[in-house]
Parts: sequence; structure tokens; C-alpha cells
Amino acid sequence: MMLNNWGPITLLCTVLLAYVAVTRSQHVGLLHHAIAIIRGKSGVSGNLRFRENEQGKVNIRGTIEGLVKGPHGIHIHQFGDLFLGCQSAGGHFDVHLNGSYHGARNDSNGHTGDFGNVIAGDTGVANVYINNSFIELHGDASIVGRAVLVHAGRDDLGQGGNDKSLETGNAGPPVACGIVAWDD
Repeated sequence: MMLNNWGPITLLCTVLLAYVAVTRSQHVGLLHHAIAIIRGKSGVSGNLRFRENEQGKVNIRGTIEGLVKGPHGIHIHQFGDLFLGCQSAGGHFDVHLNGSYHGARNDSNGHTGDFGNVIAGDTGVANVYINNSFIELHGDASIVGRAVLVHAGRDDLGQGGNDKSLETGNAGPPVACGIVAWDD
């Protein structure tokens, strides 16, 4: 007679295991790749590919061409709105919305979208290799649907000693931008 009491428990465990299996299988099929096609009025162009790995870190790879030789700030901005060009993308993306200041990539006190600098060589090409543990392709820190902007100058990583440095890194105006979108 004691075995009859196991029936409801077995059924409950079976239902729970099925729920977990279905939920996990839904997440396995999620896309973990995104792309941003970068364009600017001054002939700056490029492609950036975003891949979220098993540890949740996003790897960003790509090239940006047509830049002036030297460092250029690169950031994820709040909005994927490029109706008025790069200027309508809003400020730097910050998932915490806690009034944090501009900082270096992977700086826990900086904006989520602060990526630091890419370096353009003599030919005006910047090869982009960024690993970031604060952004996501899914979830609250998702950058999908937001804009990535490449700036005219060097990002001082919030160390410039003035208000503009703490807001934007003194990287200057954007020279190109694109929207981060899912990639098949």
C-alpha cells in the first residue's frame, strides 16, 4: 500500500523534468550571433560580429575601414534609432541606469556600452577584437537593437579630468554607426 503514495510524487517529478527539458531546449535554439554593419558619411565602413559564448562573454570581431590613423572610441549607445544619423542613438548604453560614469571596457563602474578604443593602422583599417563580460545578446544587458558608434578620436576612458570625459570619454563626434541585429 505504501507504493501507491509514490504515484503522485512520480507524476510530479516527471512533469517537472519535462518542464525543465522543454525550457532548456527552447534556450538551446536561441540565436547567439549578431552583426552590425557600420557606415558613415566620410567613407568609414565595416562589419562587426558579436558571439556570446557558453560563459556569457560576448566576443566582438570585425574590421572598420576608412578611419584616420590612430585610436577611435567605440561604444554601444542606448537606441537603435539612426533616423537622424548617428546623433539620434542617445547616450552610452548603461543597463544599471545608476548614473555611472564613463570608463574602460569591463570596468564595473563604467557604462555597460563602453568598449574603449580600436586602433586604425596606416591604411585606415582597424581590426576589432573585443571580449566583454558585461553585455549580452539576450537579457537585461542585451545590445541587440542598439547602435554601435565609432568616434573620431581617442576615448580617454573617463580619465580626462573633466565632465565630458566622465560622460563620453572625450572621443569626439561619431564618424560611423550601425545597429546590432540578429545574424543567422
